[in-house]
Order: sequence, then C-alpha cells, then structure tokens
Amino acid sequence: DTADLDLEFLGRRDHQVKIRGVRVELAEVQSVLRERDGILDAAVIDREDSEGGKFLCAYYVAAEEVSPSALREHCAARLPEAMVPSTFLRLDELPRTLTGKIDRAALPAPGDAREQAPRVPPRNPLERQLVQIWEEVLNVRPLGVTESFFDMGGHSLLAVRLLARIQRALGVSLPLATLLQAKTVEQLAVVLQEETRKLSPLVEIHAGDPGRRRLFLVHPIGGTVLSYRNLANHLDPGQPVFALQDPYLEVEGGENVVLSLEEMAAEYLDAIRSVQPRGPYLLGGWSFGGIVAFEMAQQLRAAGEAVDLLALVDTRPRIGMLVESDEEALAGIALDMARREGKTIAASPEDLARLEPSRWFDHILGAMKAADLVAPELRDEVVRRYLRRRRTSAEAAARYTPRPYPGKVTLFRALEPDPLGAPTADELHHGEGHGSDPTLGWADLSAEPVESHPIPGYHAGLMFEPYVQVLAERLGFCINKAEEA
Repeated sequence: DTADLDLEFLGRRDHQVKIRGVRVELAEVQSVLRERDGILDAAVIDREDSEGGKFLCAYYVAAEEVSPSALREHCAARLPEAMVPSTFLRLDELPRTLTGKIDRAALPAPGDAREQAPRVPPRNPLERQLVQIWEEVLNVRPLGVTESFFDMGGHSLLAVRLLARIQRALGVSLPLATLLQAKTVEQLAVVLQEETRKLSPLVEIHAGDPGRRRLFLVHPIGGTVLSYRNLANHLDPGQPVFALQDPYLEVEGGENVVLSLEEMAAEYLDAIRSVQPRGPYLLGGWSFGGIVAFEMAQQLRAAGEAVDLLALVDTRPRIGMLVESDEEALAGIALDMARREGKTIAASPEDLARLEPSRWFDHILGAMKAADLVAPELRDEVVRRYLRRRRTSAEAAARYTPRPYPGKVTLFRALEPDPLGAPTADELHHGEGHGSDPTLGWADLSAEPVESHPIPGYHAGLMFEPYVQVLAERLGFCINKAEEA
C-alpha cells in the first residue's frame, strides 16, 4: 500500500514512536522489512512490555520460509539498534480495514500470534522456575522451553531485567551476552546447570585410601555437613568419606529454590556419580539426611545399581511439618550449641517470653555471638537463609511418601531423650511414634530385616562427643561387613 507508506514517511505523528529514548519512524522499519527477498508484506507497531517500556513488534507475510533470526539480522545491518524490532511474527495475511489500510489494532499480541507448533512444557524444577521468570518479564503466557526470548518480545533492557531476576532467584550472575547464545529456557537451563556445578553439593570430608569404597553421607535438615567431620575422624583412617551439603545454602537467593525430596535425591546422585559412576554404593544420612539417602538408594536400585549399605542415623520414614517458627528453631540450635560447649545462653522459652517476638531473632543471634558460639561477622541474611532452607527441606520431607525398598536398611537409633525435652526420633513430629519399635517403622518398608544398632546418646548429639565414638565404631563395623559381602 504505497499511498499509506508515503503518508507514513511524511511523518504522521501517530506512526512515530519513542523506543528507549530514540524516535522511530515505523514506516521506515516496515520499508526495510519489505526490501527483504521473500517478504510479501510487513507491518510494525509498538507494544508495551511487562515493565511498561515500549518495544517494536514486526508482523510479516512471506512467500517462503523466513526465520525471525534472519529478519533480525537483515534489519540490524540496515537500522540503528533501537529501530530493530524485538519480535517478529509471521502471519498468513495482515488484517486490513474496509478501506484497505493495515488494521493495526487487529494485529495479534505476541503471545497470541505464535505458530501453533507443540509447546514444550518445562520438564524439571530449573526449567519451571525459568519459565515463570520469563513469563513475568516478557508478559507472555504460557511459554514453552524452546521459544526464543527475542522472538517473544525480548530486547536489551528486558534482557537486563531477566538476568537480574535470575540472579535474585538462583544466585547465579550471567553476562548479558549469554542470551545471545542461550535464547530459550531449555538452552539457558543448560548454561545455569554448568554454572551451578561450580556449587556442587559434594564435599570431601576425608580422602582416605583411594582403593577403598567411598562413604556418601547426606546433610541433616540444616543443609550443612561440618558435623560429619567428627564422625569421619573416628572411622578407620583409610575410609574415604564424602558428604552432600545443600548447594543452595550459601547462594544469594538460594532460599527461593524449592525441590521435592525426589528431585533433591536425583541432584545428589548426579554429584556422587561424578566421582563414582557405578555401584555398589555406601550411602548414609543423619536425621533428615537419612530420608534423602533412602530415596537415593531407591533411585539407584531402580537404575540397576547395587547399594551395599544404607545407613540411617536416627531417622524415621515420615516427618511432619515443622510447627516451630524460625526464631524458635534458632533458639533451640543456640541452646544445644551452648550445652555442648558448656556455656549458658539466654535463649530459653522463658527468656524469649520477656521479649516481643519481633526482637527474638536479633536477641538470639546477638547472644550466640556474645557467647562465641558463632563468628561475630556472621550476617543476618546468612542465618535467615539457613533457617529458610531448613524449613524448605522439612516441607519436602513432609510431602514425601516413602515406597517399599527392595533391599536392607541399617539403622542407628538414639537411646536417650533430648536434654531440652525435644522428642526422640521415634516420637518426632506430631506424635507419630513407634513406641518401642527398634526399627522406627523401617521394618514396614524394608524387604530385608532391618539391622538396628542402639546408640547411647540423644538425637541432636549423636555426631558429637562422647556419643560419636560409639556411632563410628558401629558404622565402621557395618562398612567392613558390607565390603566383605
């Protein structure tokens, strides 16, 4: 429509727009598009992104297959950056008014005009999280994992916002150029997985003898593995010990990462396979870590791998939701640390009752620093992230339904009640205890008889003196028996 085009070139104000501070003649962009071989018709309009900023959206009719990336390259070679459309959408024909002019109001939104190819939904937790971020930033829903950021309306400013959102959510900082190579959720997830491998959950606690089989221990509910050093120090010096810590614990934004217990187990299996690709495996875990180790053993057995030892340290098959607040949890941790160090700390329920709940966190952490239980440099946000990861893990365990296990469970059970009155493992969470059941309920799930070892000590103290010595002795006996079998 040359008459329409000529009028636009005369500078009709309604076809002039401002994109990122640059005044753009829409007709000039249309003209460049129509110069491309194979393009029969084209229209360009401005649209608003999720942040209220404007971007250019190009619509085209083609006589042959012309990809959006080819059109983008064509325009980029002939126009300033601000005049290159962010989105290119192919239509069978452009909508027109009764007078034959392009009906700009009838041009479909980018999310409505996508080709009806099968949309690939997210297939894992990382892709699901990325899709949610992309949908919010691009204001396009639903979005598949194979759709290009730029084809969906992305531009340089939205790319900055997208990467900032990813950094806040996942704690991984990526350069802006990443999106030029990884334009889809699927591709970006691969890049992020490579980056997060630098934050591997695998920690070598004790190197031991390279010829010996490794023992893999999963972190308790808080995500840290430092307490396993005590256990490793009391095992045979030749025994290699690796631990699996929560990889999101020390990452900014890591508190927002939510995994099911099955997904957590799968991530940890990927990590241990990096140092031991095939079985038989020696697995274990204390408390919450025992449940994750149990699911890891399930997945290994399902994959045809052998698990020669599944060592659960004072672990029950089912854990209920946490009923305590994060501040109450921190108080319990502080009191237990103080007791082990032979110190006193004003963090009892009676101490907290004298304060407004809004002051509990600062009071407890301040008391811990004053008593030299933690470093004075420990930042509030690190502690809050720890408490949030602790709660997230508990919620994952509460949602988990253990299945019958086609193998043997070896259990190490604390005999003593908690000095602070906390429940033992067989009484833990909502009173779902097993009374005097020496298997804590694992007999209902284990195909073979449960091997139960009573350990003098209470649940939270098993990795510390003097109880850890007995635990290490019994665990070492079980490791030797598994290796000789």
